[in-house]
Amino acid sequence: MKTYQQNFGSITEMARFISDNEGSENTHRSSKSSRASKEWSMGINYEDALTMARNGGHWPAGAEQLQSVSVQNAASTLADIIAPEIINDVTGGAVDIGAYLSDDPECFLRVDDEQEQVRPVVRIAVELAVAGRIPAVDAMNRGRAVLAMVEALELQGHSTELVGTFITYEGDIRYECHIVCKQAGEPWNPSSVAFMLAHPAFSRRLGFRMVELHNEARFMSEDYYGNGSQKISSLNGFNLYVPYLCMGDLCDTPAKALKYIERVAREQAPDLIAKH
Repeated sequence: MKTYQQNFGSITEMARFISDNEGSENTHRSSKSSRASKEWSMGINYEDALTMARNGGHWPAGAEQLQSVSVQNAASTLADIIAPEIINDVTGGAVDIGAYLSDDPECFLRVDDEQEQVRPVVRIAVELAVAGRIPAVDAMNRGRAVLAMVEALELQGHSTELVGTFITYEGDIRYECHIVCKQAGEPWNPSSVAFMLAHPAFSRRLGFRMVELHNEARFMSEDYYGNGSQKISSLNGFNLYVPYLCMGDLCDTPAKALKYIERVAREQAPDLIAKH
């Protein structure tokens, strides 16, 4: 399968690309022509979605809803399952049998509690497209749970990068659009994160528009914009990939969404998760 990938460092950068290429037209433009219904795009038309993206994903109402359930409390819950960094030392609470048998003085194991310890960046990707039957509140619950995992990892000393993806394929062509939502070492912006992860207009207006503008992928706009990413369960270059949401009972409550994200982490990154 031939894969075409476009990468953007921010929502604003992607919006700028779309604006700069507005002359590239084709006859199938659901990004613009689809009715701005509450069910499809929360009442947002294409121009409004693009304006929000130009402003970095400015969605105050979404930011408020995102934080209506405490992300910090959820993060504290998840932090308990994140595996601590274990290192060898001359003292510790357990014995490294291999090191002991080889007469290594650092034959004990202990949790590394040094703040300056550098850990690899944990890269998390979230598929932005969701099935048409999934209500916006489920996407919001999932987005909030993803942020809880981000916060939990950082509470345990990891640095995280959060990337939104829009992936679709048809025949032997696969198209991917990756947009950085939070850089490693930076805090997350509630408004931008809510817009990208939970507002249906982001994928159904702007994601569709990216497909329409791509020379090799725009044929998919003639047939429902490809097949989505139902069969993709992991993504190269990412420690965690939160896949296409197509089941209505996975994230219909904040608690279920948190359990879902925990399960994704256990399946995809067992090295990050404590064994208990």
